[in-house]
Amino acid sequence: MLLGLLLAAVVGAAPTAQTGISLPLRAPRAPLGDDADAFAVARGEHRRALAKYGYGRQKRDIDLKGWGYGYTVSVQVGTPPQTFDVMPDTGSYDFWLIGACDNTTECGDAKVYRTATSSSFQTTDMEFQAGPYVDGGVQRGMWGSDQVRVGQQAVYASVGVSNETLNWRLAMDGIMGFAPGATSIHTLPWWFLAVAEWTDKQFGMHLGRVPPNIGANKAGAAGYGDLTLGGVNHALFTGEIVYYPLLKGPQSTHWEISMRVVVGGKSVGSDLPALIDSGTTLVIGPAAYVEAFYEALPTLVLSVGGGQYVYKAAPLGAGLNFGGETYLFDDDDLCHLRGSKAWFAANGVDLPEDGDWCLGGVTGQGSLSNSGNVDTGDPAMLDFDFWIVGITFMKNVYTAFRAEPPAVGFAQLSPESNKKYAVSSAAATPTGRVPVATVSVVSGAGKIMPSVAVLVLGAALVLAL
Repeated sequence: MLLGLLLAAVVGAAPTAQTGISLPLRAPRAPLGDDADAFAVARGEHRRALAKYGYGRQKRDIDLKGWGYGYTVSVQVGTPPQTFDVMPDTGSYDFWLIGACDNTTECGDAKVYRTATSSSFQTTDMEFQAGPYVDGGVQRGMWGSDQVRVGQQAVYASVGVSNETLNWRLAMDGIMGFAPGATSIHTLPWWFLAVAEWTDKQFGMHLGRVPPNIGANKAGAAGYGDLTLGGVNHALFTGEIVYYPLLKGPQSTHWEISMRVVVGGKSVGSDLPALIDSGTTLVIGPAAYVEAFYEALPTLVLSVGGGQYVYKAAPLGAGLNFGGETYLFDDDDLCHLRGSKAWFAANGVDLPEDGDWCLGGVTGQGSLSNSGNVDTGDPAMLDFDFWIVGITFMKNVYTAFRAEPPAVGFAQLSPESNKKYAVSSAAATPTGRVPVATVSVVSGAGKIMPSVAVLVLGAALVLAL
């Protein structure tokens, strides 16, 4: 499906990307009422991520999703251009924006796409919908087409226009899908059209860390990040990118490769498919595999239900293995939410001893009895038979998504892009640091050129990022 659609996208190809500039951008804010909500919001991330993939709904379809707190890229849509901050999401297909908002409690802080003011907008008779999700979120409207510019590359592309938006509580304006599939041949993703002008038919992502500060996050603190279109940004990684072919080759609809979990240099379970998803915060896997993962950690661990675990902060040596190559988690990245014994007790979790404790960034889905044998992968896993690999892991590597031939690649981060911040228990004090983030476009000659599009982090919880 991927290569066929890419060939179709050559018709009406976009102008060649040009050199632009880099601009700092404020991160979208997490929908937190106060610091006491942090634990509930963190646990809710698990349910929201699963809802994207159809769990919690009547059926499992993987083509639409819109929840999760993540990185956003600045795009310009229409004539004259309107600027929006959207999530570049490798786990979904569609590009959509909010086209009407009569109630800010439903639409959050999202900017509204004013189609009537764009002379280049054209509507269609095709209905658009994203959701419903487990939180009640839904976006409904119509498909249209308009001029869409990312950096200096403009493409006339499909846009889902949501005129009925319920329970969108995020300070971002929409989603831009970067998965290797499409909802329909009539609604091709932006990048399917843009790739026709790329000499190097891949894009790269660096999802950086931000200060561990819930207060700064609510104020919209900026973070590090880079999206490179038409190549990779060599300044952000060391060594070579190792590529892993998509399991379904040109027919792939997701960035799906084979993976297993490793703790202390030893495999925990067998290889399973893994979907590399920049629009999901966590790493989610079959319940039995996740239980075995936490049992293998060299620290105290407590199940808190719902496939989630709390453990005492310690050196862990945990990682993910792709094709025989292991990429380790930074211990602080694996700690999705950090707090003291007293803080967790205030949130209903009684822990056996004092110290720093973490709500783990790896969570399980499905029943333990139906998750299969973690060593052989048998019998067939009825509830959940793959991994979703999100930001918790992606912060630890530079990731390349290659269209031809279809593959996902990883490389070790350079020292500058692998920078960390001091981590402490909830809640930290503001740092005031506002670093610049960029999106780059690579010309036909392969030179990195920063563009006006910038990538910033809007994580749900930055206490432990």
